[in-house]
Amino acid sequence: MWQEIKSKDDLEKVIHLSDSKPIVLLKHSPRCMISSMAKRRLERETFSDVEYAIVDVISSRNVSDYISVSFDVKHESPQLFVLSKGRAVAHTSHSGVHSPFIKDALSELSTSHQ
Repeated sequence: MWQEIKSKDDLEKVIHLSDSKPIVLLKHSPRCMISSMAKRRLERETFSDVEYAIVDVISSRNVSDYISVSFDVKHESPQLFVLSKGRAVAHTSHSGVHSPFIKDALSELSTSHQ
């Protein structure tokens, strides 16, 4: 399910891919129980029309920081972004990281493209 993002180049490829379909990007800490629970919640309900990408904020801290700078969003973990057309159209963190947030963001995207 998850495409691992380990470098800035990997991230740039995913951002470019968001030109053709929405991307769900999760900044995840494997050391954090809240982050692990959020990841499991996302894995229980997935959407077929999106791609899923994940950044380990411990082993790929430079990529995590680059995301924060690129989208002008303060770093948090867990943190979820919905990317479309090269930009973060929605983001949330901690208890907000769940599938209904993604569903709402995707609904908003489809409404704005009509």
